[in-house]
Amino acid sequence: MRLTGLPCLGCGGTRCARNLVQLDFGQAFLYHPGFFMVVTLAALWTTYAAVFWLRRDTLRLRLFIEPAYSRRARIAFVCLLVAHWAWQCYYLTR
Repeated sequence: MRLTGLPCLGCGGTRCARNLVQLDFGQAFLYHPGFFMVVTLAALWTTYAAVFWLRRDTLRLRLFIEPAYSRRARIAFVCLLVAHWAWQCYYLTR
């Protein structure tokens, strides 16, 4: 941020983590929406896996994207990264 004045994709991650530990979810989301979503999804996935492991159930959640939609998924991912970076440029530099 010092060189260009623009935040990198990871800027705000430490502040987001600190607010998550303090259970201030709103402020954590504002500092770094991407990190917030990754941590939230990881916590949900861990809970899901633990429940199925304890039940000894063979059903597992698998992510599968059909080949016809894989290009759309990649484009959507890049668009999300750009939107995330634009949010960080707006929120962290004001």
